Amino acid sequence: MENGQEETEKGQEDLKNSLEKKIDTVEEKINSVEEKITLKVEEKIAVVDEKIAVVEEKIAVVDERIKEQVEVRIEGVAENFSLISLRVEDLEKKLLVCTNKNESKFLSSSPVPVSMSPVPVSVTASPVSVKLSTYDGKTNWAVYKTQFSIIFEANGWTEGAKACQLAASLRGQADEVLQTLPNIQRLNLKSLYNALHLRFGQKYSKDSTHVC
Repeated sequence: MENGQEETEKGQEDLKNSLEKKIDTVEEKINSVEEKITLKVEEKIAVVDEKIAVVEEKIAVVDERIKEQVEVRIEGVAENFSLISLRVEDLEKKLLVCTNKNESKFLSSSPVPVSMSPVPVSVTASPVSVKLSTYDGKTNWAVYKTQFSIIFEANGWTEGAKACQLAASLRGQADEVLQTLPNIQRLNLKSLYNALHLRFGQKYSKDSTHVC
């Protein structure tokens, strides 16, 4: 009986030891698998992080290129705007000259002499335009202004036409006076009168007094 009991206990002990060994083996395998999985996951995460870094770098490069292109285009637009502004100013000047020339074409090619006699001269407006002579500042401004008044009355010019014709008739020193005026005053009759009188009004006053 005792021998049988001892064998049973021994068998149970052996079975217990065997089971414990198997459990240990299984746990080792589980731990090994967990380690392998952890390594794989970490490797995958590292690869993903690396790819993200590459993508971010590419995005930064693209952003920089876009900024450079935008800046270049903005500079190009600014340069084009400056060129356009210069061309517009040039066209405005050419248009002013062309307008003066075109209006001058409507005047008659044969000038009508204006009498310098103190006897009053009656000038009647007629469909035939009277041509305006040029003024270069070398003759008496008051005399030319009188001639100009007679001619624009004869031709029936408007205020704008008077200023345009007077500006177009200026030459030499008188034209230099015109160039000193702002664009807005160049076609203003009062401004032209004042500027020309200031420059040439007293220049021949002594000669005129002596002649009188």
